[in-house]
Amino acid sequence: MRKTYFYILLVLFLISIALNAFFVYGIFFYRVDNTFVTECGRYNKQEILINGKRIIMDVADDKCKIELGLSGTKEIKNSQGMLFVFDKIGNYGFWMKGMNYSIDVLWVDDDLNIIGIEKNLNPDTYPNIFGQKYLSKYVVELPSGFSDENNIVVGNKISFL
Repeated sequence: MRKTYFYILLVLFLISIALNAFFVYGIFFYRVDNTFVTECGRYNKQEILINGKRIIMDVADDKCKIELGLSGTKEIKNSQGMLFVFDKIGNYGFWMKGMNYSIDVLWVDDDLNIIGIEKNLNPDTYPNIFGQKYLSKYVVELPSGFSDENNIVVGNKISFL
C-alpha cells in the first residue's frame, strides 16, 4: 500500500514538473491568433514590402521588446521577420545573443531606404556587434538567405502596407 502511494505521488510530482516547464516556456514565447507574445507583452504586426516581397513583421517598439528581439525563439519562417522601431535616428548595433539560428539584418533610414545589410549572421558571432556604423531609424531581421533569395540590396526602399 505504501509503495503504491509513493508511486502515485511520484507520478503526480513528475506530471506537475512537466506542466510547469510547458507553462513557463509558454509564458515567454508563444503565439495567440498568430500574434507573437513574450514576457514583454503582445507584439503588433506590420506588413512591409521590400523589392516586391510582402513580409509580415512582429514590431519591437519599446525597450523590452527591442532588447529581447528574436532571442530564444526556435525559428523564423520565410516571409516573416521582426521590425525594430526606434524613437530617433541613431547608430543601433545588434548582436546574436541568445539566438538559435542565423538571420539577415537590414538597417533602414527615416526615408525608408535600406542603408546597410548583414547577411547570414550566425549565433556563433556573439559577442560581435553589427551595424553600428549605419545611421538608422529601423532595423529589420529576416530569415537567413532571404536578402539574396529576393535580390534585396542597399538602396532598395521598404514600404509599410
